[in-house]
Amino acid sequence: MAGSCTAAQRDVHINFKEVSAVRFCLLAFGSQLLGKEGLLRLRVDSRVAMHVIKGISSRSLALMAEFRSLHAVAVLYRVTLLASWLPSGAKVWADALSRRSDPGDWRLSTPVFRVLVQRYGVHTVDRFATPNNTKCARFNTLRHAPGVEAVDAFSVLWGGGENNWIYPPFNQVERVLAKVRKDKATATVILPVWVAQH
Repeated sequence: MAGSCTAAQRDVHINFKEVSAVRFCLLAFGSQLLGKEGLLRLRVDSRVAMHVIKGISSRSLALMAEFRSLHAVAVLYRVTLLASWLPSGAKVWADALSRRSDPGDWRLSTPVFRVLVQRYGVHTVDRFATPNNTKCARFNTLRHAPGVEAVDAFSVLWGGGENNWIYPPFNQVERVLAKVRKDKATATVILPVWVAQH
């Protein structure tokens, strides 16, 4: 699972972020755990996160608060967590994926978004978002993430009374327009003025 920190999270200690990452993964993939109660083996690349999860303790109040949040998610999905350490050299490919930036991750400024809401109404779902940049409570993402309604916006129906907010990656414009027509969707679609393209 890839993700980036919000401005408020950037200065948080790395050990806190490592335990948070485990919780976010559980939240992102939790629906796949429903009905499969039992032992969930975790491989983490932080020895501190491993010891906090295995030992259920830390001297850090912030880290313990985050562990309690993680434990609450584990209880929700009825799994017991067992963490083991994964050396950094064993996860080069995963590290590269998690650090890769998304060139299609654009966002519209909040004041401009508000003007469009006044003009076109409240949007019910953001079809191309991340948890950090979504403009709607319901959103779709490219990869699994906490709170996501669907992975891959093209895999779900856009019609049915939805007022879709769509700010797609520019290389998906033709596919988006075809999907809007096919699903007879109501949508606000943000597209660049690109005179060199048809």
